[in-house]
Amino acid sequence: MSVVAAGYKLTEVGVIPESWEVMRLGQLADFVTSGSRGWAQFYSEGGALFIRSQNVKAGRLDFSDRQHVVQPAGAEGNRTRVQQRDLLVTITGNSVGNVALVEHDLGEAYISQHVGLIRFQEPALASFVARYLAPGAPGNWQIAASQSGQSKPGLTLKDLHEFAVVLPEAAEQRAIAETLSDMDALLAGLDRLIAKKRDLKQAAMQQLLTGQTRLPGFQGEWESQPLTSVVADLEAGVSVNSVAGGGHHSLGEPGILKTSCVANGVFDPEEFKLIDQREVGRARLSLRQNTLIISRMNTPNLVGEVGFVEKNYPYLFLPDRLWMTRFRSDSGIWPKWLAYQMSSPITQVAIKDLASGTSGSMKNISKSKLLALTLDFPPSDEQEAIAAVLSDMDAELTALEARRNKTRALKQAMMQELLTGRTRLV
Repeated sequence: MSVVAAGYKLTEVGVIPESWEVMRLGQLADFVTSGSRGWAQFYSEGGALFIRSQNVKAGRLDFSDRQHVVQPAGAEGNRTRVQQRDLLVTITGNSVGNVALVEHDLGEAYISQHVGLIRFQEPALASFVARYLAPGAPGNWQIAASQSGQSKPGLTLKDLHEFAVVLPEAAEQRAIAETLSDMDALLAGLDRLIAKKRDLKQAAMQQLLTGQTRLPGFQGEWESQPLTSVVADLEAGVSVNSVAGGGHHSLGEPGILKTSCVANGVFDPEEFKLIDQREVGRARLSLRQNTLIISRMNTPNLVGEVGFVEKNYPYLFLPDRLWMTRFRSDSGIWPKWLAYQMSSPITQVAIKDLASGTSGSMKNISKSKLLALTLDFPPSDEQEAIAAVLSDMDAELTALEARRNKTRALKQAMMQELLTGRTRLV
């Protein structure tokens, strides 16, 4: 039997400080509702904001996918209209349990049938409660435990009423909410910076990989050639029948790539499937340094994706749905430049146009068609210089993403400490 430390008590939501209360969300709410069906007929190019489940994510509202509506006549519009300080919860679909606070005045806005709305008797509670129930926070487990329905999990309004919430005194609520809000602001700032850097990289690729902008010291015409002028062969792996699991293994263990490891000119070996020892002998094509991996057979949006392999992976093998390049010894090609070129938006359109297949779920590119694809090649030294510029931009993006991941992990740890009272701010 565990011993509860002095000054703390054991409750249905775990050990919390003695001065904290546990209350039901319904006790704190002035109003609990969800959106109604049939709003699709009121969709419009302008008008009021329509909040759907995809807008409630990662603990905050995201309107990168925005829909507008014209308010229908009658009570439904009034009932489902959103106000500042409302708490929104996704109640049906794959994103059940996402929570977001309406922190700013959205003007005229309504919720869909997949979103629940809680309006508090005391609006000042909203910020703290939103963080207590947010994904990864101590109170969010109740949402997972309350979901009903197997094929389409969901929450009822009764579930929302019954969720338990811990309540420190008002000063501590504010201190906790402000601290976590500062972390949210830092994460949002990193997200914006990463998005900006990605846009800058896309613009740089558009300019540098088409020759619209030339780096200092380079001039002259680029040479238009088929891919076969630099690639001697496209080697495919073999179909391995038995795998022993997947995901985040040591690269010293025999494994086979997933097609998802290759995308946007980048090869990410972090996730792969372990090969059954009886199959290792068949998986003979291991990854070589300075080669390209190309998805030859995949879904329409992923076929033709390209990734660059920077080092040897002697224990990581190629499946039959991927190709690996074997370059001509006299080609003078800078492989990383070619990976950027083949993953650029314009070239990706050309590659995907080569894919055939009657099935809507799978497309295939023939080797002969891909090797015949014509590209504009700058001289080798200009290829190297372009690849270096884009690599530096990738390195900056990677560093920012790592910083964001560390910040998210820190916020996660802070939520567990502050929202359970293990660490006190007041």
